[in-house]
Amino acid sequence: MSKPGRMITSYQSRMEWLPLDDLQIDRKTQATYNEARARAIAERFDPDLFGKPLAWAERGADGVERFYVLDGQHRVAAAIVALGKGQKIECEVVRGIDRVRASQLHLGRNMSRRPTAMDQFLVGLTAQDPECLCIAKVCGAQGFKIGPLVTDGTIGAVTAMKKIYRLQPPGARGQLLAEVLRILSSAWGNKSHAFRGELMLGMALVIKTYGASIEEKPLVHALKISEGPLNLLGDAKKLKSSLKQTIASAVSFKIVDIYNNRRRSGKVPSWIEARSRKGKANDGEAA
Repeated sequence: MSKPGRMITSYQSRMEWLPLDDLQIDRKTQATYNEARARAIAERFDPDLFGKPLAWAERGADGVERFYVLDGQHRVAAAIVALGKGQKIECEVVRGIDRVRASQLHLGRNMSRRPTAMDQFLVGLTAQDPECLCIAKVCGAQGFKIGPLVTDGTIGAVTAMKKIYRLQPPGARGQLLAEVLRILSSAWGNKSHAFRGELMLGMALVIKTYGASIEEKPLVHALKISEGPLNLLGDAKKLKSSLKQTIASAVSFKIVDIYNNRRRSGKVPSWIEARSRKGKANDGEAA
């Protein structure tokens, strides 16, 4: 009978009592702060149910050790309200890791708590996740930022971009997303409503299904003189039920329809016909 093994971590960890005043929040390694959630915890504050927040101890260039909360920012905020800043709480403190590993610990500790897609993406950037880094690089090359506050020039549809990224094999990932952003921005500029998730994914499915059969310049022109992205999306939502497909697929239907309506020759098969020929497997729209 073999002896039970021990799980060995790559970092040091121990329980310590830390002043609430000393606990800092590093936004690059934390999900978005929700004040209402912290207030709700404070209102029913119970030390026995509090748990132990996870803190990362980092020694700065000045030699001073600083403590950053990796897991439990809302509990820490609630404790400040309930106990006051002068109090101490018991924390699990880790040492011997860098910021990248700290971000990875945050993601790992929060896998079952369903942080928002944007939270996961932004923390993934700090953790140097290859998928997140590639998507951010593609967006940056096209002149876009990624963030939760969606304004012109900023894209918030990270779930859709991840789906588009995964539509291609590993060696080519990022190319399809770049093409989607280029076409949509050429047609409608950097307006935020042109880069909603369903619109981007619908365009990606068109490109993936038709390839070079659809010419980019005529497609951009057709979209540019159409009634705009919001109307396209509205029509797609109306079509969703009758087509018995996803909104993204209904967007693809509309894009192909707009393209063909502006062509005297060189029309492509309808979306329904093209899909029946190619098949719907592995298109990512339901991922």
